[in-house]
Amino acid sequence: MRSIDRDVLRQALANLQRGMEAVGGRLILTADALLFQPHAFNV
Repeated sequence: MRSIDRDVLRQALANLQRGMEAVGGRLILTADALLFQPHAFNV
């Protein structure tokens, strides 16, 4: 898992739809970016 080296303003659980596959992870909001960090294990 990568670490986020920025000040995190907010985090929330989220799903990213990739075609027919849904990838679970976390949305991370910083002052200058919105990042999606997938869980280490997705079925």
